[in-house]
This record gives sequence, C-alpha cells and structure tokens, in this order.
Amino acid sequence: MKISFASLGSRGDVQPIAAVASALAARGHEITFVTTPACADLLQDTGVRVGVLDGDIREELTSADGLRLITSGKKPLAAIRAARAICARNIDRWWTGIKQETEGSDLFIGESTSLGAMLSLAEASSRPFLWACMQPLVPTGAFPNPLIAPPQQPLPSWGNRLHHFIINQMLWHSTRSFVNNARRNVIGLPPWPLSGPFAKVHRERRPTLLAYSEHLVPRPDDWDDNVSVTGYWFLEKPSGWAPPEALTQFLAAGAPPVYVGFGSMTFPDPQSTMAMILTALKSVGCRAIIAAGWGGLVPDTPSKDVFVLGEAPHDWLFQHVALAVHHGGAGTTASALRAGIPSVIVPFMADQFFWASRLTSIGVSAPALPYSSLTVDGLAHAIQRALIDSAMRRAAARIGTLIRSENGIATAVRIIESLAVPPKPLKTPAWRKGFPAPVMDKGAAQGI
Repeated sequence: MKISFASLGSRGDVQPIAAVASALAARGHEITFVTTPACADLLQDTGVRVGVLDGDIREELTSADGLRLITSGKKPLAAIRAARAICARNIDRWWTGIKQETEGSDLFIGESTSLGAMLSLAEASSRPFLWACMQPLVPTGAFPNPLIAPPQQPLPSWGNRLHHFIINQMLWHSTRSFVNNARRNVIGLPPWPLSGPFAKVHRERRPTLLAYSEHLVPRPDDWDDNVSVTGYWFLEKPSGWAPPEALTQFLAAGAPPVYVGFGSMTFPDPQSTMAMILTALKSVGCRAIIAAGWGGLVPDTPSKDVFVLGEAPHDWLFQHVALAVHHGGAGTTASALRAGIPSVIVPFMADQFFWASRLTSIGVSAPALPYSSLTVDGLAHAIQRALIDSAMRRAAARIGTLIRSENGIATAVRIIESLAVPPKPLKTPAWRKGFPAPVMDKGAAQGI
C-alpha cells in the first residue's frame, strides 16, 4: 500500500508520526513523509521517502509572529492571530509541495497541522483519509478543548462540548479564507462550508487515532468507535547512536542531574531565561543537563555542574536524570512519563497547559509554572519538591510501568493496515440475478 503522511509542525508534532511511518515501511509499505526542513532528518535510514517542503517551521517560530505565538500563554486570540499570519505566508507553497509529493497515494494520513491539505487530497482522489492526533481533540462532554488552558472551574458536560465547538470554530474561521483559496487554487476543489474540516472529520466518522495513553486521559464514553486511543508512539533512538563521551562522563561524575529543556520553544530574551534557570538550579544545589533546543538556551560561562546538550534521544537520556523540567509538549511529556520520572512543567501555549493539568491530576507534577509568570523562587521550589517528594516519585514510577507495557505503534499499524482491506462484495439477492449491477459512486466505494 502506498501511504502518505504529512506534518507541518515542530519536532513534537512530527516525531510520533514518523515512528508510525517507519514501522509501516518496515512492514513493506511504500511510505512518503512530507515535512519541513527542520524535521526531515528524523527518518534517515528508515526506508521512508521524505518529501521536504519549501519554508521551514523552525524559521517561522523564531520570527516575530512565531515569538508572539509561543509567548501567547493563556490568550487564545493572540495565538490565533500569530498562527494566522504564519499560515498566510506558507499555505500555498506547503499545499503545493504536499500535493506533488503524495501523488498516487492509496491512503492520506494527516495530523492537525496538515489536516486540511491531506483531507482535501483524499477528497480529490477519492481515497481514504485518517487523522493522527497527539491531543484529545475529538469533541466530548468529559473535558474541554485541550488547545487552550483549561477553565479555572470545571464545566458541565454541555459546557465542555460547547468549549470544543467554540475553539474549533475560532481556529477554522481564522484561516478559512486561506484554506479555501488553497483548496480551489492548489487542489481544484470547492470551498469548505462554515463548519470546516474538523466538523467534517467528526461528522463523517473518519478514522481517528489519538496517540497518547488512556492511563493519562481515560477514553470518554461519548466517542464513537471510529476514534481509537492507541497509546503513545515513540521513535526509538537510531541503532547506531551513542552518547558523546563528555555526556557519559558528566553523568558518571555525580548524582542523577535535573533535565531542563523546552524543545521548539523560542524566547524573546534567552539570556534572561537562562540566568533565571541557572539561579534556581544553584539555589537547589543540583546538577543539570540543559538542552539548548530551538530557543538557544546556552549559559554564558561553563560550569562543572551544568552540561549543555545539543541533542540526545529522550528514550535514552531520561533514564539517566532525576526529573524533567520542560514545556509540557506532547512528545516530551510522553517521554518523561515513560521514563517514570516526575516533571516540572513550564507551559508556554496551547495544549501544554492541558498536559500540565493532567500530570498534576495523576500526581507526577506540581501545578504548572506558566512561562509568562515564571520566577526563580517558583522554579526552585518546584524542582526541590520533585526531587524529594516520595509520593510524586512513586506515582511517576507507576505510570512509567503502565506506559511501557503499551504498544501504541502496533495498535496504530493494525488500524492503518485495516483500511487497505477491500470491503467484502455484497451477495446478490436471488431476485436481482440477471439484472445489471447497481452503479456505486466511486467516493462511496472508498468510504469518502
């Protein structure tokens, strides 16, 4: 089967999807993965053909609009305006590139950043579409939409459903004109109506895979059976990867350090953020590994107690640290949970607040410390608590055991491969024998 994936997001968006793409390639499928240059190296030596788009998400996240998006905090309108500007600059060339790279596909798989393009291409070619999502974005009465910070007070079930509707419509209408122009000019399709693509996926019960653990977010009772919570999708470290000697020596020189890293998050003033982190670490008296990330967190002066890391696979690194201070992105959150270590979450935007609240609810993290109001004392106190709170460390160990027992990739692969099985032919009733077969619409035959 020729399967095409696309993801236009940061590493946390791309890496889980890449894990499933790699697994499908290993099973003999012809896989194409389309992404921006920042994440193209994730699929080296996996048998996956990588289509690299013009226009890099990493550059966008360091632009003025990118910084406004990342520092939007609990202000969804600010985030939407910044995301709209990024979309306006890139949508035509990204959709054109995706169309060229995925021509002839039997199945289109998109995550949230590429949903519009991949759903449109599936529609145009009368092929099936599957939505692969890192967050529980399917509307439900069980909890509010996770793309913004949870309300301070719990909502009733009808309020949660309304919350999903409002946020989805805000996101859709902020980019509706750009998306519909791309549908017309790039794909050759008519515009989507006011309800938009999210509503279309839910209304038509398209296959939807949610890549997280039910031990963290239990499956709501009001979801249909087209929605599958598979467990996390982990892209394991490359077979030939080995840690740098300097990192190995640092780890062996003392107690397990604290990991500090914020992934693809960028900073208006990285030096002041770095100074705040170093001061907090010094007041606690702990060693640390600091991942520079896309934000370029690098101390001005070296220290024997702080190791600055360019990059290392979380599946290896998190086995050697005491806890993780991070932004609450879906990927880093998953890695910390699997390793069975506590987290200190400093959310910047979007779903990071949701994951922070979930980790607090299961006892593996203290309440979140939003980046917009982060202080030295607050960060130091949270790190100290995570280091000494035995109940928190036991809870982290328990959830780690549960998540390591899951195999989300195997579940995802099984569901994806089931979409390639042709439907069984209907038996012809005796009274119809001898009459011409009914004509079936091609789109209906493909489940579109």
